[in-house]
Amino acid sequence: MRSSLVHIFLRCYGRKSTGKRFITLVSMFAFIYTIYAGAKCKIAAISSDCLDPSVENKLMVIYSMDNTLFTFKHNLFSEITHVLGSILYGLEHEAAGIKIKFDNFMYSTSDNYWPEYFINSTLILKPEIFRPKEVHFNSYLSRFCKWYTSSSISIGPQLNWKSYIMYPPYARQFLNRIIQQYLEIRPEIQSKVNSLERQFLPNIFRIGLHYDGIDKTVNKPQHDPSYLMYQDYVKQIQQVYRLNNTQFQLYVASDEEKFLQWTKKIWPKNLLQKTQF
Repeated sequence: MRSSLVHIFLRCYGRKSTGKRFITLVSMFAFIYTIYAGAKCKIAAISSDCLDPSVENKLMVIYSMDNTLFTFKHNLFSEITHVLGSILYGLEHEAAGIKIKFDNFMYSTSDNYWPEYFINSTLILKPEIFRPKEVHFNSYLSRFCKWYTSSSISIGPQLNWKSYIMYPPYARQFLNRIIQQYLEIRPEIQSKVNSLERQFLPNIFRIGLHYDGIDKTVNKPQHDPSYLMYQDYVKQIQQVYRLNNTQFQLYVASDEEKFLQWTKKIWPKNLLQKTQF
């Protein structure tokens, strides 16, 4: 076996300087394997939470994702999910609170856009802790960082990797209580929500569709779904809840005019259509 390998290298590289080339090639393979093994060990360590900082009686400071070779800025829906996951993580690990520092150019040029949508940027979990020490979730080696690695959550048999704190599959009712308790929308935005609520017909089934054109065409064009997927989605809801075409009202939120026009053609009598605020 050894002589066969040597014969192959001699044929590929010639007899001169074969030893030097062989050592170079072996060194390259060793370097690549070291990087691979190191990455696997790091992922294992991150997944096992052994690199997570202690947050007991401390203030967790969380950040937006950055635009890098491995990550990109996330939209408000994803970052609300980030906040929800942080709250749940903080409650489970006895944190004193959550401090939100989201600098996302898609929503604001300020160093923290969160106060423009929600009243509180610091969410108190333990009011009895006075001036808690801060733990910043922006390192390069923790499970919940703002640059590279990620946390894992199980969704059925699948394992999804997310680049910030995510919540596991809690019941919607429980998440709703968390939202009501800790997240307070600014009054001027809440008034718009209340106005929209009054436009729905009373006692009618409501279906919401969200199509983020920027996310589909700019950030992840490879995952751009067909419009027909949304039509099938509505049909499946109708089948499950036994709704005919007059028993539901449809709310569409999108920043893409083409998608809005398409929904008008498909559901002309069901549509309560608004673009994103």
